[in-house]
Amino acid sequence: NIKEIEDLLNVWNSRPLLPREGDKPFDFKKSQVIINGRLDEVEKQALKIRELVANNTKVLECAEGSKLWHAYVQYVDQLVSAGLLRLARASLQHIWDELKAKAEDKVDPKMIVSTVPELPPLMVIQLQLVQPRMVFVPDLDGRSGSLEQIVGYWLKQIVSVGSRVRRVESPEEDIGFQTVIEKDENVIGLRKSIMKFLETYKSKALAFRKVYDKYNKLWLHDRQAYLERVLEWGKEASVDGRKEAEIIASSDEFEKEPATLETFDSIISGFRETE
Repeated sequence: NIKEIEDLLNVWNSRPLLPREGDKPFDFKKSQVIINGRLDEVEKQALKIRELVANNTKVLECAEGSKLWHAYVQYVDQLVSAGLLRLARASLQHIWDELKAKAEDKVDPKMIVSTVPELPPLMVIQLQLVQPRMVFVPDLDGRSGSLEQIVGYWLKQIVSVGSRVRRVESPEEDIGFQTVIEKDENVIGLRKSIMKFLETYKSKALAFRKVYDKYNKLWLHDRQAYLERVLEWGKEASVDGRKEAEIIASSDEFEKEPATLETFDSIISGFRETE
């Protein structure tokens, strides 16, 4: 029944552990459920392989522990090991190929998205105003639930596929399927390439956000209240992300003086330039 075992291994490799849903970008919330579901499928198919091996004691007419049995289970373990390694490599390669295709197509730094219609975005990162800051969704500032954590989880789970399957024969010196995958040079290289890619485009996205810093007065200021304070103090305060009133109240440099038309004209012009 080696053919049946090979058929099960081919089912593993019929699609990556984290496939797209049609041509849609990855859904960050669903991704954990999808990849864990695929890992469960692999584990169930591995149990079927063990059942097939157990049934072969009668077919081969040999006792477990005999030389013939030992050679058979070693061969099965080699098949399974190769199948798991192919699955891990293919799953990582799938992600890398998608990202690399976008990069070669001169990715828009505002989000990982191709300019070619046939290549829809793999991941969409939104820049949103959550007062008083502009934030990325998913986060790019290293907070909990950041893009790096999400993708790092994907890669870790893909490599963990080896831990879902036990060897048919497990000698004491055996390193297990998990370690075989972790030490594979292709797997190591793909993981590094994917994370390096994310770091590169993270830097570009953060630089893009800085472009909007000059517009922050549009959401940091209550215009009416701000102009009233200017009228009272006679000058514009530099907020630097804090409330102007707090700065004025805590600084000896701010002394009340009559507001001038030039002051108002300068402030109003500044607001107009950002609209």
